[in-house]
Amino acid sequence: SDLSPGTFYLPAYNEIFLNGEEDSGNGLQVDTVDRNRFYGGIGYTFRNNLRFQFGYMNQSTDPIDKAQWQFSLHHSL
Repeated sequence: SDLSPGTFYLPAYNEIFLNGEEDSGNGLQVDTVDRNRFYGGIGYTFRNNLRFQFGYMNQSTDPIDKAQWQFSLHHSL
């Protein structure tokens, strides 16, 4: 579905990364659930094929959590 020019929208997603094998070789192990990424933002449609998004993503792994702001321009032909 296309968004009309001048439309604001709220993108959001949550990604969970799963490992099929816990043995990564050389005696190293990884968790079945390796990381989780959550993103939420706001977008604006300039034209049917041109959108801008600004949002926040938090990426969680066992040792650390990493947060970052993201700016993106989406264009389609």
